[in-house]
Amino acid sequence: MRMKKLFAGLAAAATLLSGLALGAAPASAIDNTPSLSGALLGIYSAENDKNQFIINDNPTTPREFKYVKVADYKTDTTGNQTINSNTFLIVNSDTGVTADAVRTALNAAFSNKGVVVPTSGDPMTWVGQLDATSFGKADWKAFNTSLLADASVQTWLGNNNSNVTPTLNTTGDNVSLEFNMADKGGVGLYILVDQSGDYTVGATGENCQWKYGKIDPILIGTHLDMTTNGEGSIVIKGLSTVASGVAIQKQTKQPDNCTSGTDIEFQKTDSNGIGLGGAKFRMYKQGTSPVEYLTFQFADGKYSHLATTTEANADTAVLTSSGTDGVSANGNGSVKLSGLPLGEYVIEEIAAPSGYIGGIGSMSILPKFKLTVSNDRTSTTVTYKFEKIDGGDSQGLVTIPNGGQTATVVNVKSITELPKTGAAGTAIFTVIAVLIAGAAVTVYLKSRATKRQLMA
Repeated sequence: MRMKKLFAGLAAAATLLSGLALGAAPASAIDNTPSLSGALLGIYSAENDKNQFIINDNPTTPREFKYVKVADYKTDTTGNQTINSNTFLIVNSDTGVTADAVRTALNAAFSNKGVVVPTSGDPMTWVGQLDATSFGKADWKAFNTSLLADASVQTWLGNNNSNVTPTLNTTGDNVSLEFNMADKGGVGLYILVDQSGDYTVGATGENCQWKYGKIDPILIGTHLDMTTNGEGSIVIKGLSTVASGVAIQKQTKQPDNCTSGTDIEFQKTDSNGIGLGGAKFRMYKQGTSPVEYLTFQFADGKYSHLATTTEANADTAVLTSSGTDGVSANGNGSVKLSGLPLGEYVIEEIAAPSGYIGGIGSMSILPKFKLTVSNDRTSTTVTYKFEKIDGGDSQGLVTIPNGGQTATVVNVKSITELPKTGAAGTAIFTVIAVLIAGAAVTVYLKSRATKRQLMA
């Protein structure tokens, strides 16, 4: 009974400690991994994705690691792993770990749990008797952070002797990194610390690339191979499996360098739906101050995003389909954009084609509207959507059908062609108001002149 209780405690502790590295990978992901024996450790990919374990485009170059040995398994005089209720796990000091550093880390883990960490004795032996139901992964992440920040451990990690080079396995159904710790510290509990930076994979300009971050520090134990009683299995991965020296990696993987790889298109037409060339547009990223207009070049029927320019140079930022004269819509009225980074953009018409009106008196009727280029952060797919802007289209010249996948911008030759209900009438009244205001000014000036003449 005593032996079973001790095993339960060790299993509990190891389960908790494993929370330092492991995410929500399903149990089946690790149940299918091979069991490692001796001083071998293995980190497996939950997604069977080799890109999680490499640092450049050479598929044979694994990520770089350092190690810290936290504890030994107690052995008897013959070298066999045995069970002893007082010394099953013992602190290993070869890599800078001390009992005091472990106690400090345990106190960090249990700061909100009301658990009293013993001030004497081997703290790892005490850890081996904990109840797994009392603590969670966040608690042991605090343990991990504290121990790795210890000055003595930091000194060890700065030593080249702490380097450990894994073997990358990419064949079969178990993509993995395998660590042979035989000449590093033998069997026991380790923390493996990834030293590599981000790795980005995928063709530039094609929607998004994938960016793989560092693998989180992993506390992992070599396989416990009992020689007595047949009960020497412990859980160290927090995934209801035995201590086979393996763990599932946890790291960030997110889309990066996202652009609109496909054409984003809107149409320029007259009031009868006939495509127009000769309209001019500018485009800027919403929320920039001062306004930064995007500049483009035309190639192979697409616009390529080049840079931004300040408002003072806005005339150089006119979208162009011909690449020569600032005409932004071709003969059929199609305006195509590509290569846009993620963001919210405002597209504004700044000049109507020749023969079409751009304003009524001093009032511009040329519209502006919004384009959003986005990614859901879970895939490499980039989507886009056109939308109206409040106050950006007073005359109803922009229509956005198909859930925002396209837009049509209309130009008119006279105010009677304005598409918005009542717009023509409103425009007429605007013209009348402008004329009346002009007449009033004229009358006022003439009356002033007459008055001066009479007083002369």
